[in-house]
Amino acid sequence: MKRPRILVVDDDQDIRNLVVELLGRAGHDVEQAADGRAGLKALHANPPDLVVLDVSMPELDGWQTLERIRDLTDVPVLMLTARGSELERVRGLQAGADDYVVKPFGRQELIARVQAFADLDRRHDRSGVDRDRPVAGDEQFRVAEHADDGCPRDQGRRRPRDHPEGTHVLRPRPAWPTR
Repeated sequence: MKRPRILVVDDDQDIRNLVVELLGRAGHDVEQAADGRAGLKALHANPPDLVVLDVSMPELDGWQTLERIRDLTDVPVLMLTARGSELERVRGLQAGADDYVVKPFGRQELIARVQAFADLDRRHDRSGVDRDRPVAGDEQFRVAEHADDGCPRDQGRRRPRDHPEGTHVLRPRPAWPTR
């Protein structure tokens, strides 16, 4: 069974090292990047199964990085940040983040949240759902092309034609978290 690949993008080396160590011990392959630009390069070079993304980073911050990630792919993104107000959490989820964890974080909680994404992917792949078939009554559902594994991943955005996972268009993300 393939180990899930996780990309950790955080400018704080101590936090990055801690998260890499925790997720590595939990059985994940972990890559790290020190800022948003390096994170986007790593995402292009070897697409991960999950991105753990900090908000407060120099130059290209987490919000800008998340926006660019969403322009390219719908890889799950877990925001890991010190900004913990309700408005910041809502902003993150509405911007396309799939989960939001506030620093300081509980180690077991972080591992559990990451594992939930891995479990969700496994359940999704075994579900037997015909991903090419529109849901009844959903007029917005359109699929142009699929990734190599046959699973449409993009949520309402088109990838460039030369993207390694192919191009496709799906219905937009819901406006509220589904987890």
